Amino acid sequence: MSRAADGTAAGGAHGAAVTPAAVTFRAAAPPQEAAKGTTKRISLAGIQGVSSAPLDVDIPAGVDSGQTIQARVPASAPGAPGGRMRILLRVEVEPHPLFQREGVHVHSSLEMRLAEALLGRSVSVPTIDGMASLSVPPLTQNGDVLRMRGKGVADPRGRGRGDQLVHIRVVRPSHLTERQRQLLQEFDRDAQQQQQQSGQQQQYHQQQQQRSQRGGGSR
Repeated sequence: MSRAADGTAAGGAHGAAVTPAAVTFRAAAPPQEAAKGTTKRISLAGIQGVSSAPLDVDIPAGVDSGQTIQARVPASAPGAPGGRMRILLRVEVEPHPLFQREGVHVHSSLEMRLAEALLGRSVSVPTIDGMASLSVPPLTQNGDVLRMRGKGVADPRGRGRGDQLVHIRVVRPSHLTERQRQLLQEFDRDAQQQQQQSGQQQQYHQQQQQRSQRGGGSR
């Protein structure tokens, strides 16, 4: 945690120690702490006119990188300048290998085998709260995005939590066994037959509709 002076108090007798009006600290916060809120302990050692006792600063849930949290040195602390000195804590949220934050929402990705995506299943996925169950519907396509409501970051304005958006990546096999090849060929034949039947049914309904329209117009 680093510290930088941010101005000094005006006045003071010649030769007397001058207490800063504000001191800025920088603190790194893991994504989970930034999402849920935490407390950072600040060391005031070395600041003139202030007790060396540490100061706990509350970090609100939902804080984002670059935001500054303000606190005051308690007036009751020995040597504190009447509680006038401000502590400014600039928060930098650390990157996460699994999640990308966008406001109050969190993005993640999930790899699935082709059969899993087509058949659908329930899977466990990581969230900022830990592992959670996600229901993947049948016929899920590559690039689909599934929403896990309330699994995002807390809204600093008190409007609940955002969502986690899970981006599906369907992984195609790089090799097929003879059995898998036969099953896929059978699947393709069934799909072609189903497509032909669907086309025939659609054509039949169109013909029926045209006959009905001609019959109604001749009356």
